[in-house]
Amino acid sequence: MSKSSVSKNWKSAIGLVIFFALFCGGSIYYMFVDYGRMQAAPSGFDYCNALCDLIQNAGYAYFALIAGLVCHLIYDKRKYSKWIIRLYYLWGASLLIYFIIAGFVFNFSVTHIEVEHIAGLSSLAKKVLLGPGVFIIAGYFIVPKILRDTQKLKEELDLTV
Repeated sequence: MSKSSVSKNWKSAIGLVIFFALFCGGSIYYMFVDYGRMQAAPSGFDYCNALCDLIQNAGYAYFALIAGLVCHLIYDKRKYSKWIIRLYYLWGASLLIYFIIAGFVFNFSVTHIEVEHIAGLSSLAKKVLLGPGVFIIAGYFIVPKILRDTQKLKEELDLTV
């Protein structure tokens, strides 16, 4: 392996680590902001709004981390392993778990919201239930392409061995 190749891979890895550190730091910051809003909420609607934001931000950060890890393993590392397939299953199972949690949060919001704020209930439902909507759409359109790329990568690795 040449020195420029090692340097390029090292710079790519450092850039990826910096990106994930900034992304995770920003996500954690917004989760603390949402938690602070929950603590200082003057009404039940404000509390439920902050709770829905917290669940949405946590789900978005979690699914972005899984998607980034899958893409990193396939496209950056160019290695096939069983972990990629396990991450696909984790992604699907996590979506189901997210919607179960989102259902509980929405039911909690319905029971704890005041009558004068009932018009804002649809915005809470949209916020908590469409939190990982980007990842559902990405899963529908992009995951088949990623699976084909994974299969090609496995075939390439089998041919070289």
